[in-house]
Amino acid sequence: MVAMIDSRIRELEELITNGQFSEVETVWLEAAPECVADPHPFIQLAQGMVKEAKDQAPLSSQLMEVLIDPLLDANKLEDACVVADIAAELDPNNRGLLESGKRAYSKRFDGVDGFDAVLMAAEEEFGNQPGAFVKRLHELCSYRPGDYLFHDAGWGLGKVVELDFDQKLIYVDFEESPRHEVKLEAATKFFRKLPADHILARKANDLADVKKQALDDAPALLKCVMKSLEGKVNLRRVKTILSPDVINKTNWAKWWADAKKELANLGTIRVGTGNNPNLELLHIPTTLEGEYADRLASCHTSEDFALTLLRYVKESKETDSRGKFLGKQLQLLFDRLNRKERVPDGEKILAKFLLDDMQAIEDIDIPFALDVKAICEDSERVLATLQDIAIPDYQNRALDMIKDINPEWQEVYEASLLKVIPDCWDRITEDLRESGADARVHRAAKKIFETFDKNPEQMMWLSRHIIADGDPEDFGLNISRQMAMTELLRLGVHIFHNLERGNRRSRARLLKFRALLSERNNRLMDKVVDESSADQCKHILHDLRLNGAFSDAHHDNLEGLILGKYPELAQKEVVETLEDEDTGELLTTITGFRRKRAELDDLLNVQMPTIQKAIGEALALGDISENAELDAARAKEEVLRSQVGSISGEIDRARVVKRSEVDPATAGFGSVVTLNNTETGADITYTILGRWDADSDKGIISDISAIARGILNARVGESRTFKTPDGQMVTYKVVNLEAAEFEDEEE
Repeated sequence: MVAMIDSRIRELEELITNGQFSEVETVWLEAAPECVADPHPFIQLAQGMVKEAKDQAPLSSQLMEVLIDPLLDANKLEDACVVADIAAELDPNNRGLLESGKRAYSKRFDGVDGFDAVLMAAEEEFGNQPGAFVKRLHELCSYRPGDYLFHDAGWGLGKVVELDFDQKLIYVDFEESPRHEVKLEAATKFFRKLPADHILARKANDLADVKKQALDDAPALLKCVMKSLEGKVNLRRVKTILSPDVINKTNWAKWWADAKKELANLGTIRVGTGNNPNLELLHIPTTLEGEYADRLASCHTSEDFALTLLRYVKESKETDSRGKFLGKQLQLLFDRLNRKERVPDGEKILAKFLLDDMQAIEDIDIPFALDVKAICEDSERVLATLQDIAIPDYQNRALDMIKDINPEWQEVYEASLLKVIPDCWDRITEDLRESGADARVHRAAKKIFETFDKNPEQMMWLSRHIIADGDPEDFGLNISRQMAMTELLRLGVHIFHNLERGNRRSRARLLKFRALLSERNNRLMDKVVDESSADQCKHILHDLRLNGAFSDAHHDNLEGLILGKYPELAQKEVVETLEDEDTGELLTTITGFRRKRAELDDLLNVQMPTIQKAIGEALALGDISENAELDAARAKEEVLRSQVGSISGEIDRARVVKRSEVDPATAGFGSVVTLNNTETGADITYTILGRWDADSDKGIISDISAIARGILNARVGESRTFKTPDGQMVTYKVVNLEAAEFEDEEE
């Protein structure tokens, strides 16, 4: 029976995808009696029809209605009502629901006092509105005694103990509030109805039966958990629900290992990788090859393709079908490359190494005509390629090949230290030193140190080595650790300055910078402070307090290291910053204002309710002392509350600027200004708007950025000299000014 249902579902899915809706109706009617096992795949298919073609809403609603009577005949009364609700949502004008919806709810509430009056009132009020009629029944008739519900805002799991249709009330037993009185409409709106097979309802109703299923049929229990959690969840969440009350903590690891093996054969639940993999319930079972064929077909780059195929190899077992599958997918990749007019060198190398990997585990006979050796022999060509290979293991393999066949490999290695291949820098340094080419390492390190603004990733790598893992002398640098820390802090200011100007790539670099300074209990700063005098630490503290690259927590931790050794430095100095006062006016365009309001609305109306729901569910799982999900949810809630407070404060200070307020003759908010760097002779054009409008890709900078403040009120022909956040003095001459085009509030 299960195989037959799966076959029908696949057939229907294919017909819907192909838009063959007349054939859908025929197959659906044949499959309808089989829906009693699980109507959820049919619900998804009907909803999918409407997504594919909105004009199919009437047909999808009618097909859902077909399922009601088989469900009633099988005594699946609750499922029948759910199907009626979905049918009404898909097409509120489906008049058949006036009778079929009535049948479903009447059978479910047969014999319940007061239901006939509710039904009669609904018919009188909505007798000609099928959708509204079913919705009214849903609002008042979602619960009956014995049902379980869940209150996301804190009460948690509850059981309905009494239903009073006359007063439109239900009485619910919550753990901390027995026989709690709730209005029916409010219960439908604010509580979640838990079906009888929901894992929380099953645990509350018959824990012994759940324990028995854990021993007898682990995949079925996991499927129950997955259905209860909307089909997607990570393993830690599953463990929180099942352990320790269903599965003893000491038995969990073995239970999961055995269950995972069974799941691999069934194909009903997709299991991700790692120690805390994501699990996804598949209403339509699939094979591992089928799943990965879809993933590989959607890969847009050769890098994504290679990584996906390598994941498949890691998850798959050695079978007769694996070799054929790998050969087919590799041939598809090579066909794609052959269709290109010019194949980038990085893709050639990646494809060659991927083929080597696959041939090492399977007998795959595919010729490879791309000349990788020629690339590695050409120093200039291979240097332009290394960064594009992207996969660290393949980058290292390319370096091996370069070392073996390129007589200028040391020169290539030296230049590679200035390429963004962070997983290879340690190995490159080691190989150069072992070959006696220390001078090349020293030259590269000196260049990185002197041009850290152009090589920020390398500077962070180098700083770790010369401050914490070794000495500056190891890299030929005649500096102290204190000077190295000073330059590293300057790098942080530079990264923050770029972020302030709207450079999105700087956000990831800022996170790396913060992680470097905080790794292993702030070991870099700890090392520097340990060997620094009070006067040296005073200068470091000064630089730290001026540095906008850190959060308050980072500042406190790093300052704490310094003040722990030299408490006399605790008196705060007066520092000048380029930031505006928090109490000052915040200028913005109406576009930026709307963007920030939308961000606040998302926090208040989407993210906060979602995390509060997660907290409510976590509270209902018990064992709060070891509830990792609850801890994570509460921490996330705290972050969201902080963001709400911060953004609300900024919005309160915001003033929307109109175009009529802009003075086109002076530089400032609303100006498009062309500047000439008097030292380099280069011209650059910026649009100055608010911090919520900044976008480096479009040349839009914030009015509180160093450049905007440095040229504030300047006119054409005037020059201004000022210090940038990274400590450099720069002089710009204004060569052109005009008013910026931006949306006005009245538009």
